[in-house]
Amino acid sequence: MSEPVGEGAEQSLWQRIWPQTKWLRPSLLGLVLLSFFLPFVTVSCDTPGGFGRVDAGGTTSYSGFDLVFGGEPERSASQLLPPGKGTSDLIGVQPVAVVGLALLLAALVCSLVIRRPELRNVTVAALGVATVVALNISQLLVHLELSRMVAAQLAGRSVPPGARPGDYVRAGQGFALAMTGLGLVVLGEFIVLGLRMRREQELARRQTDTELGGPEAAGPAPGSETAGPAG
Repeated sequence: MSEPVGEGAEQSLWQRIWPQTKWLRPSLLGLVLLSFFLPFVTVSCDTPGGFGRVDAGGTTSYSGFDLVFGGEPERSASQLLPPGKGTSDLIGVQPVAVVGLALLLAALVCSLVIRRPELRNVTVAALGVATVVALNISQLLVHLELSRMVAAQLAGRSVPPGARPGDYVRAGQGFALAMTGLGLVVLGEFIVLGLRMRREQELARRQTDTELGGPEAAGPAPGSETAGPAG
């Protein structure tokens, strides 16, 4: 039997597509959550004389969860200084990172529990944008704090001409992965919202044409063979 034309065909098409895509949104947000186990910021191995508790050539990396809970950073074991030597490399709990994680968890929960597609799209998009803003602010504050600590430890050391303390503090792959995942989620939500608005405008125009000229004057809705987003 041939597929029905019009809104019924749209519903039938999206009933086939939706089961394949409904877990994409929470899966991406879950991937962002897992990225918190990876380094968000790193003091590089080329820091003159080393940094904190590692000697020259060693790296000190702070994961997203280190920023949230104030945990110990990961240090290069081969360049680790003996106990009692070196300086503190702890930066403590970062409140803005805590806010960013809370917003991410809220987005993940909302993507799973909100049933109305429009409300889910708007809510997840708003929380996604807020998470991006919070994590970038946290990243900036951590970069400034670590740059200050590097500058204090570089005093009296030989530093390459033109080098600044902040040059040795770099974003980690965890932060890059988090921004990529959040960017895809937010972009996807805006695309779905835009497609839904377009479909609603087409249906409203069709209804207006029907009321003014009768059913025969309206004809099929433009793009009725293309499914509207189910969110």
